[in-house]
Amino acid sequence: MRRPLLAILPLLAACTSEPDVVTGGFDESVIDRNVRHGQGLRAVDMDGDGNLELVAALSLTDAVQLYLPPQGKLTDAWERISVSGPGRIVAMDVTVDDMDGDGDLDIAAVGLFQRDVGLESPGEVVWYENPGDLRGVWLTHRVLVPVYQEDQDAYAGGLYGARTIRSGDLDGDGDVDLVVGALESVARRFALLPPDAICTELPALGNGVYWFSNLGDGRFEGPFAVDPALAGVSQVVVADMDADDRLDVVATAATSQQVVWYRNTTSADGPRFVRYVLQAAGGQYFGLEAANMDADPQLELVVAQVRGSGAWVHTLDPPADLTLRWNTSTVAAGVAGLECTTDADCPRLADNCASVQGACTPAAGTSTVATGPTDQCTPAEICGNGEDEDGNGLSDCEDPACALLPACGAECPDPVMQCVNNPAGQTEAVLCEDSEACPRVIDVCTAGFCPAVAQNPVVAVGDFSGDGLADVVVGEATGELRLYTRDGAGWQRRDIRKGYVGITFLGVGDVDGDDRLDFFSSTYEFGSRDRLAWWRNVGN
Repeated sequence: MRRPLLAILPLLAACTSEPDVVTGGFDESVIDRNVRHGQGLRAVDMDGDGNLELVAALSLTDAVQLYLPPQGKLTDAWERISVSGPGRIVAMDVTVDDMDGDGDLDIAAVGLFQRDVGLESPGEVVWYENPGDLRGVWLTHRVLVPVYQEDQDAYAGGLYGARTIRSGDLDGDGDVDLVVGALESVARRFALLPPDAICTELPALGNGVYWFSNLGDGRFEGPFAVDPALAGVSQVVVADMDADDRLDVVATAATSQQVVWYRNTTSADGPRFVRYVLQAAGGQYFGLEAANMDADPQLELVVAQVRGSGAWVHTLDPPADLTLRWNTSTVAAGVAGLECTTDADCPRLADNCASVQGACTPAAGTSTVATGPTDQCTPAEICGNGEDEDGNGLSDCEDPACALLPACGAECPDPVMQCVNNPAGQTEAVLCEDSEACPRVIDVCTAGFCPAVAQNPVVAVGDFSGDGLADVVVGEATGELRLYTRDGAGWQRRDIRKGYVGITFLGVGDVDGDDRLDFFSSTYEFGSRDRLAWWRNVGN
């Protein structure tokens, strides 16, 4: 049966203004400008000498590299060491930990696909053994490597879309385990789907959150699924969110448009992860950090989100019972240059039962949206069961907060955003006419390839102002780099740099030992060459 196309009408609202701007505060020192496509990075004291080194993943340089600080002025050239050596890896992210239990720090990385094969190949997971002398030869240990089987014309092993990696002892056996998040396969996302295949069933390639068990001495087993259905995983964090002495996993997802906490309920049979959706509010989630943001001992989450044409940053503060709704507050609204002074400037409120979470208020003469708690529901949940997800006494089909959805019972309410056949940065909403032919939303505009939107906003958390309270550095690909510090119950905004395009990752550490936190950044397509940079804290 074919359904008529359903129109989804945007609700517009007037936005509150950003905090007052204070300029300055950080000086940039470029560590390496001869790299291509900077990705994940970590600032860690690798050799215990009290100085921070920088570990970087570079996806078009095809390498994992280690940078040693200069012996003289820190603004002098940093020494570059190839960790991955001659073996090429389309490196997307790194984590630093003692993989083999020998007392020193090793490096693990994920590769998105096989460069010699092309975008249609699965990615890999590897770790590099610390040689003792950081300038020595780092041995490569392959945790998960794809092998092409000619008779099957397919790959065995590997993980399509391997994107982000973290480490920690998930099973409590004293060895460091690995957690990996995956995007949808690059070939499927960008190659590249023919227009008539947007709403057809396609084989599942990529996506999901997985963990690898360390059997001891750096030998890993897996992958074991944490959540294979989470689509377009952009970031993962390993942290003890519920203070039960077991490490949990938290993930943000672009395509699934969710922030999900996977509670670790380890038993004698090993970790079992219970899934809690913390946020499912109409936008693609990217940056993620777990940190103590207030006076209580409980960890909070800082998440960055693309909504409309702006990047937004929120904190998620858990209640006493973490299985109940987490409290959301806005740190930064419309980072990508939106002034939000008129109705037209305010990003579309979203399709998945979202309000603007305190950043926008209804304007006279315009459509309004409920100002109560946001629904934590996905289109499938809303249209499938009609429950009262937010407990306000109204079913989801009656709730004003769900006004953007089509009639209750529709199975394909979400527009599919298609960039493939449109001019760069433009999107075309395509609604599925046949519910049976649209098992999921395919969004080929995520992951940094549509320049008209604020892509892949990233965050770094630390006490940059030295007042004992956590601050947030926010960067996004269209060029905004900002610091947000506490100002009473709200936030004060400091513009660090405008026009610093292509920011992909941020790392934190006191590089010069002056007891003020600095940060690092990497870029993607910053002109003809990218850069890894150290931002020295000079005025906060």
